[in-house]
Amino acid sequence: MKRIIILISSLLMTLGINAQEESSSTWDIGFSYGLNIPAADMADRFGNNLRGEISFNYYLAPSQLQFGIKAGFLTGTSVNERVFESQLNSSGFLISDQGFPADVTTNMRGTIIGVLVNKNVVSINKKKDVFVFAGIGGGVIQHKIKFNPISGSVPQFEGDYAKGYDRNSIGPYLEQSLGIKFRKPRLKADIDFQLLEGFTKNVRPLNFDTRVKDDSNRLDLLIGMKVTYYIPVFYNLKKTKDIYY
Repeated sequence: MKRIIILISSLLMTLGINAQEESSSTWDIGFSYGLNIPAADMADRFGNNLRGEISFNYYLAPSQLQFGIKAGFLTGTSVNERVFESQLNSSGFLISDQGFPADVTTNMRGTIIGVLVNKNVVSINKKKDVFVFAGIGGGVIQHKIKFNPISGSVPQFEGDYAKGYDRNSIGPYLEQSLGIKFRKPRLKADIDFQLLEGFTKNVRPLNFDTRVKDDSNRLDLLIGMKVTYYIPVFYNLKKTKDIYY
């Protein structure tokens, strides 16, 4: 038995055992969907809205950092700003080009383009594949009022004329997030709370209903929660080094 042990030990020292130390990284595509509650200037114009995003991400397991670029949309059915007042008749109706009462609804539409980075702060299970993470991001946000004719044609809220009423606003934004990250073999997802601060300004030269240019600086806040599901594109790339025993 001693001779066998000595022989095996000699062979191992001669040939070496090639042990892989996993240092995996993942490129993936993320699909996000969530709900926002507006605050500050955004609440004066819009109500609650939905947010969808697609992102391309790089997750580096050893440092537990994630980097990404993203693009998304904002949509909502609640518009608080009254842009029809100057076009209502004495009875409080919009009049179509045929001279009859018309119905036009308003919605929120917006886009977001930006970058993000987040880091796992602490693991919350024994397998170390579920984490609490914190993140920051930034980019450009745009939002406006969209007009949807229901009955009758109202030319002043259609085509290029609608640009005089839509309050199209654009500017940079900052974003902070805190959430839970799942990095299980069959589940890669995030659930997080977000705070977005947009520093926007109306880019239209004139608001037709007020007859003045609105060049004030806006603070648009969005407080929300979203869920992101990741689909790996390049998965489990490994860097290895030899460890000899």
